[in-house]
Amino acid sequence: CKVMAETGEPAQTYNYTYEDFERAHKSQLLAGDVPQPLWEQLFSKLANEVFDAGDFMSLVYEDDQDSIHQWKVITSQELDCNQHVFIIDHAWTFEMNQQRKLLISDSSLRARMAALVGLEDDDEKEESSDEEVQGVDTKEEENGIRRERRESRNEEKKENLVDDIIERLWRYIGTYSIRYKKEEAEESCTVWYVMDELGCRIGHSREEANARVIPLFFAPHGLSYSVLFFSSDVPAETTVFRDCTQSLVSLQHPEWAEILELAWTKKDFSHLPTTINFPDEEFFAGGRSNDETASDEDQSKCAFKPSKPLKIFTDHLQLVENLTLDIEPVEDWKKADIIWLHQHFRQYSELATSNPGGLVNQFPCECCLTTKDLLAAIMCKGGTPPDYYQMTYNLNTELPQFVSTFQRRTKAGESNTWIVKPWNLARGMDMHVCDSLEKIVRLVETGPKIACKYIDRPVTFKREDTGKNVKFDLRFIVFVNSLRPLEAYVYNNFWIRFAINEFDTDRLDDVETHFTVFNYADPAKILQMKWEDFVVGLEKSNSNLKWKECENKIHESLRSILEKGSSESAPRGVGKNAQSRAMYGVDVMLQWNDDRSDVSPSILEINFMPDCARACEYYPDFADTVFNTLFLQSIDQTKVTKL
Repeated sequence: CKVMAETGEPAQTYNYTYEDFERAHKSQLLAGDVPQPLWEQLFSKLANEVFDAGDFMSLVYEDDQDSIHQWKVITSQELDCNQHVFIIDHAWTFEMNQQRKLLISDSSLRARMAALVGLEDDDEKEESSDEEVQGVDTKEEENGIRRERRESRNEEKKENLVDDIIERLWRYIGTYSIRYKKEEAEESCTVWYVMDELGCRIGHSREEANARVIPLFFAPHGLSYSVLFFSSDVPAETTVFRDCTQSLVSLQHPEWAEILELAWTKKDFSHLPTTINFPDEEFFAGGRSNDETASDEDQSKCAFKPSKPLKIFTDHLQLVENLTLDIEPVEDWKKADIIWLHQHFRQYSELATSNPGGLVNQFPCECCLTTKDLLAAIMCKGGTPPDYYQMTYNLNTELPQFVSTFQRRTKAGESNTWIVKPWNLARGMDMHVCDSLEKIVRLVETGPKIACKYIDRPVTFKREDTGKNVKFDLRFIVFVNSLRPLEAYVYNNFWIRFAINEFDTDRLDDVETHFTVFNYADPAKILQMKWEDFVVGLEKSNSNLKWKECENKIHESLRSILEKGSSESAPRGVGKNAQSRAMYGVDVMLQWNDDRSDVSPSILEINFMPDCARACEYYPDFADTVFNTLFLQSIDQTKVTKL
């Protein structure tokens, strides 16, 4: 395989051998169960871009309106499972939050996707405009109005076609993740793909599956392909089927097989129980930080004895470099008065014995607050969350309960919009608002997910820069000095993040309508506003809303969620520790009740060590306030309020 090297010099080539291929892709091939006798043939076809599946299989169309498989892939000759492997090109690869934008802007892509999912793209059809135009003086004005009407109708038709494509596309798309380095950290990006016309039309069947199709990234081309191979010899004139539900989730939960194929086969699961059982201790401890909690006896001997200057051990300078306090950095946490870390601290037992006079900015097992699935398990214990927390399901452990709930709500005509998000990512990454059960079930394939009931009646804010009534959320900074009993404070200043587009629920995949986190993507669209101006504008936009009442409810909910999150001993709750302090960023939305006569807060999530760049910029004494409140017991009631 000759591969072109992309450099500033004249193009050069280098050899990519089968040995290189096996070394680079062995783990993928083994994970995909590709028979080893096929590997060399697969390499040859990839290297030479041989797409010859059409020489061995054909497409047949059957006009059966009741079937989701109107197109079928039929073998043209007998295929030996140890001698035949095929590569399938990808017609389209995309990130989910770009799906609609790309379909709207690219007419050829839209036409191809419409054909693949069985829709007609009539964008090119001319539409007559014979309706009467009144109130114009000239033929030119009349033609202009008719042209505008025609363009408006065509734009509406295009949007409706894209809606229909997106709704059907879940039966045809596959997914994989790409890992990459960003600023010394490894991140993951989920991409979706549509195979070409032959690949898309391989039907789904768990019972009759005789083939497998897996994605494979071929490094020399920098592209992904799908690999088609057979699980047994296939006679001529045989329909090719694959099990489209095969994923890590299906391997972990084979008992969910019928639920996982909801995108292809409709079935009622509303008879299943919806009750959520409180997870066992292994769920809270498994795969999490193994925090070594200190004994009560060791904790009783601890007493904070600050030095002058204050000795600080840190791996995160954002706040520390904004301090005006007299401080001295130290290289050993055992010699520090204050241990201020962004990375996880686990050695609480060692801290109590080696540095009994020091304090650390973390609590044992605080992931019960800061990790979305653990917080959801605690808040939804008993099946009904408190009013300030939305009903949430862990889709990796509670998918049957969620599906039953969804289908029951559909039958009852209740609101059924959910926000699906990974419990282990932030900044709005891989988050989806949807009311499609098929989409939600497919999203489970992309990694650990929770599904939270979407806030259908958010309080909105009228942006003066655009005149649009948009969603917003509020970021509060909370300081926790002790648990059981709780001693906590909230910073009196808070931050607001605004959506961009007018709020509506017509198109749930519009990121700029339903999300507020844009400072990592397009800073130009951010509306920055201090909270004092926000409160004035909020009360102006919503005449029956009183901010002071809202603020009191928010403070009550903040205290309650901290108490609930630490009500059980670690690891099923945040652990009590005499040497622990913590700062959290808590995101809150406001929602109207059913008749829009009252407003209540809804806590979205709790973040450990929140980004405080804006806080330090707006309020130069913020860093001092943090350290005075958490560590030095210098509580300034003009800066913080006790919860």
